[in-house]
Amino acid sequence: MFASEIIQARFGDVNLNLPYPDELCLLKRKGPDEPMFSIHQEGQRKQGNKLLSVWIDCDSRQKLDRGIPVPKFNEWVIVVGSLSGNPRKEKIYPNLSREFFSKMIAKQMGAVSWSKTADKVNQDVNKILSKYLSEGKTIKIKEPISLGVLGITDSVHSGIILNVLVGQQHSNIIAITSATLIKGAPIFFYHYRPYKNKSTVQSLLAKAKYYSIKLTHGN
Repeated sequence: MFASEIIQARFGDVNLNLPYPDELCLLKRKGPDEPMFSIHQEGQRKQGNKLLSVWIDCDSRQKLDRGIPVPKFNEWVIVVGSLSGNPRKEKIYPNLSREFFSKMIAKQMGAVSWSKTADKVNQDVNKILSKYLSEGKTIKIKEPISLGVLGITDSVHSGIILNVLVGQQHSNIIAITSATLIKGAPIFFYHYRPYKNKSTVQSLLAKAKYYSIKLTHGN
């Protein structure tokens, strides 16, 4: 449906073509989407990333356009550029090969303490929510389950299952984290979907791998 559509983003001194993920719609920076986009933008900044784009399921997109609150998306994709240094800034690595980058990222992903990461995310996200939302909504990620590295294509793909508590409601979310080097820019993209069973992981991983192909060949 959106195979030919792209948006352009800039990271460091390079221009990037970001293809639309299949069957998803763009979360806009202005209008009814602005609070939700700002929450994602500030959250990624606190994680050391520059938010490049967010896509959500089109049903949620239509509800936002009509002013209907959307407590959670059915599916969404976030694309970011990873900031480097101290202080963190947009830095590219034109002499670094994608193969070396992939080996480095695969090793790092195997060493991540997801429990500590979840604690920091909980603190950051709730500060941001209190800033942009008036109803006092809170989010807590509990006992994340790491699935490790699930595949290496042009990108390194790993998985994690998140037990998310929004207010008093629990939901399990599968996240496929993918990382690649595009024109020397370290790019991460995250596919999210409610977890139902093991097939959810495989189908979302397939989408992440296909998006990696589109991203690589679009640049």
